[in-house]
Amino acid sequence: MAPTFSSTSSADSSASSLHGKTVLLGVSAGIAAYKACELARLLVKAGADVHVQMTEGATQFVQPLTFAALTSNPVGTRIFDADTEAAMPHTELGMKADLIILAPATADVIARIAAGMANDLLTTTMLVATCPVLVCPAMNRDMWSNEIVQRNISTLDEFERYTILPPDSGELACGVTGPGRLPEPENIARIAASLTQEQSLIGRRVLISGGPTREYIDPVRFLSNPATGSLAIALASCAQARGAETTLVLGPTHLKPPPGVELIRVTSAQEMCDAIMARVSDVDVLCMSAAVADYQPLSMADAKHKKTADDTSLRLTRTPDILEAVNQAQSKPIVLGFAAETETNLEALKTAGRNKMLKKNCNLLFVNHVYTDQRGFGPGDTEGILLGPGEFDLHISPQAKSSVARILCDALEQELSQSALRDKEVS
Repeated sequence: MAPTFSSTSSADSSASSLHGKTVLLGVSAGIAAYKACELARLLVKAGADVHVQMTEGATQFVQPLTFAALTSNPVGTRIFDADTEAAMPHTELGMKADLIILAPATADVIARIAAGMANDLLTTTMLVATCPVLVCPAMNRDMWSNEIVQRNISTLDEFERYTILPPDSGELACGVTGPGRLPEPENIARIAASLTQEQSLIGRRVLISGGPTREYIDPVRFLSNPATGSLAIALASCAQARGAETTLVLGPTHLKPPPGVELIRVTSAQEMCDAIMARVSDVDVLCMSAAVADYQPLSMADAKHKKTADDTSLRLTRTPDILEAVNQAQSKPIVLGFAAETETNLEALKTAGRNKMLKKNCNLLFVNHVYTDQRGFGPGDTEGILLGPGEFDLHISPQAKSSVARILCDALEQELSQSALRDKEVS
């Protein structure tokens, strides 16, 4: 029986898993506390019931009223608060929360939690809670590198329910440059969503290719295409959120891959082929979403070509066929192929995709229409047809690539399940 998939999915990548969850946002005393306001807004937008607890020092940077307005919930600042509706606020929220996010987590709060101290509302709540905790450190560069701080981080990291999101590097408020910046709220929200999502791909290894390749003509010119790797990055984020060990082989792009995904940077089709073939026998799923150049110059000039004639010619040769090489691998994973086509007729698009799916021996294939104005490339919406076993096809209407990535991951999960059933029947 052909699998059935749903193309209905929200545009926000964190909404599906955070919706209806109770999230406690712990804010401690650092200049990065202002970013926690945007984080609270994103969590609420994703459908979470957000409650905020602040250390006394944090209230010097951001007023509790700000968080109360953003979350529509009272803000906790003291254990004994006559204004709170809860008789025991430190135990009630600790037991109720589905997820705790400490952002920013200062060196002081990290030390107190690692030592098991309970000398304010936030640290007392932490001792009661049994849910996952996302710790987002933010502090001075030298404080972050201090061995005592690192020991405290290691202490928390030993506990399975604690996840440490390392600080970003950049210019800090104190004027120095280095690690210590609170990660952007969008990244924190994405990681938070992954901690509340069902880990349906845990134990699986997923290899994804993305972006364009560049085939150099001379040191300053190359053959390429407008691909940015945005769908590959969305796929990597989705697979990681579902618990998969995820590797992304990424061509030249200005986009940043999700934190925590193993990243391999490549430039040419040959480099991409080498990176994939070195790993393909050890993975369960291969997603070939890269826009790999079909041809490369026969040779690359050592120096820049000079404009000496009105016309010229360039000799090209084929680049490696990566999927053909994958089919020769000793152990072949489930393969999701991709095809960018210019056919405007829906049936012609399906026919082109089905032909490539059969030729490349893919389990699934996503074919999308690309336009002369470069729609279909870049971080905007995309649409296409997902082809599967037999006569199965699913039209995916225009939507955010994060939503398309979830549909594709759903399809891969079902294909993995059916593959396991087939293997069981054979054995």
